Amino acid sequence: MANVIFCADDYALNTPISQAIVDLIAHNRLQATSCMTQASDWPIHGTTLRELQLSKPLAQIGLHFNLTHDFGDGMLFLPLGQVMQKAWLRTLSKSQIEQTLIYQWQRFIDVMGRAPDFVDGHQHIHQFPVIRDVLINFLVAQNFTGWIRSLSDTVITPRFWFKSKMLQFLGAQALTRLSETVSIQQNQKFAGIYDFSETTPYPTLTQFWLDHANSIRQTQIPTRKSRIDHSLLIMCHPAVDVSDLSDTIAAARVREYQYLSSDQFLKDCSDRHITLAPTPSGAL
Repeated sequence: MANVIFCADDYALNTPISQAIVDLIAHNRLQATSCMTQASDWPIHGTTLRELQLSKPLAQIGLHFNLTHDFGDGMLFLPLGQVMQKAWLRTLSKSQIEQTLIYQWQRFIDVMGRAPDFVDGHQHIHQFPVIRDVLINFLVAQNFTGWIRSLSDTVITPRFWFKSKMLQFLGAQALTRLSETVSIQQNQKFAGIYDFSETTPYPTLTQFWLDHANSIRQTQIPTRKSRIDHSLLIMCHPAVDVSDLSDTIAAARVREYQYLSSDQFLKDCSDRHITLAPTPSGAL
């Protein structure tokens, strides 16, 4: 059996997203979600998630560290292009990044009553220069025992080769080396990258990723000591409807939700002998 974890990003960004994620966790279709704690309704959505976790304790809840979505709360915000430019020029303010991280981290704790199980980044900014240094130093100071999302070993879908490679080149290996230096765990393999377009059949794409999970198991690729022992982490972005007109990928989110909540999804997993299981803790 290949062990796979589906992780939904953007929890609390809007109500349709949160509703989809709660439903999928409740029906054992998702094993993790990462939260945007700057959202004004985070206390409401977070409370729902906390209560759900009491009945679904195996679902892991993480922090979706954000610098590129403006919540109007006065915290550091820059469009993605500017974050990238300033990160590589090393002109980002470490103190502002840390202040924003502390703010988001504390809002998570205020609602969930504990630290996140893992950390990733909105638009993968957690692996960028400067940002990754601030993040790792902060996690070390917090005696963090969870894991960080890694894109170092991304499943390359031929149609999205360029996008996958580009995201890897934006600091994935550097983040992995930094995490290993301080013994913070990361996932082994990663998937979920595509263009969110209507012409991309999400079920077919997911079947490709699940097939790859089995190939990992069959070849028994050894993992680094700081990699968590599961075959594949698959990122997803579900939502129940397209009512949030500001959400540019809302239609793709609905297509993801429809597939992940379907009988076909369970059959696709069963046919490939996939076990849907959360990332084990203390797997070093």
